[in-house]
Amino acid sequence: PATFYTNKLRVAGLIDAGINAHFEEIFEVGVDEMRWDDISTLQKDWPCVSEVHEYRQQVYQLVSKVIADAFGGDGNKRISIS
Repeated sequence: PATFYTNKLRVAGLIDAGINAHFEEIFEVGVDEMRWDDISTLQKDWPCVSEVHEYRQQVYQLVSKVIADAFGGDGNKRISIS
């Protein structure tokens, strides 16, 4: 889910760049991948659990900041949702 949030925030224009391009590339497929992915012969360089945990903490901080900035920290909504 962390990569999902980062990618959606970037597509929405709420952030300029992701946190870790490598993680965002390898995690973007998720668990519901297409059949053609199953036959891929490319080996991925998977990170260790502690690196993923650190990445998730960074995403949590980023998402929290985007939310706080959107509401200005004072409860006044800064963005509109149509």
